[in-house]
Amino acid sequence: MTKGDLKQDYFQWLCETIHADMIEVSYWLLMNDLHKTTFLWCGDIPRDENRAADGKSLREIWFRDLGIDGDVNDILPMPCTVLEALIGMAGRMDFELSESEGSRNRTSEMFWDMISNLGLIPMSDDVYHELGGENTVQEKLKHWMMRRYEPDGRGGIFPLPFTDTDQRKVELWVQMQTYLNENYGA
Repeated sequence: MTKGDLKQDYFQWLCETIHADMIEVSYWLLMNDLHKTTFLWCGDIPRDENRAADGKSLREIWFRDLGIDGDVNDILPMPCTVLEALIGMAGRMDFELSESEGSRNRTSEMFWDMISNLGLIPMSDDVYHELGGENTVQEKLKHWMMRRYEPDGRGGIFPLPFTDTDQRKVELWVQMQTYLNENYGA
């Protein structure tokens, strides 16, 4: 198997993890754009780089699942992608919820919740280009990663209707915890 084949298999594995090819709606074009976009975090916010580490850790899980020996960084040397970061955060959200509600895999549900919060649900393959495709996706991602969303988090991945704290100045981990408490009682 070539490095190119392994990269494609990894992308496929990521998409399967979050059910990107739903029964009635497909999101392959969106997933491709999320996966070719580097995840950036605001340098002023401490510890947000940990969300990139969570995303990159998916590579090791995939490698282990395949039973491949070697260094995953030889095959996937790129920085963390937005797709990986969002799946990594969704996995963390699932873990936090499973501690309070018992084990149930909600990684896919949490991922799609964040995609919805970013306003990307309409970007299915059948209308992707009509809605502006990659340009629309990149604009929304830049808006989120550069923390240009509303102080209550609207326009980002964790909107909080009951907060007095400017979410643009809060690390993603704390935003996530507050979001889970407000929306899932975690």
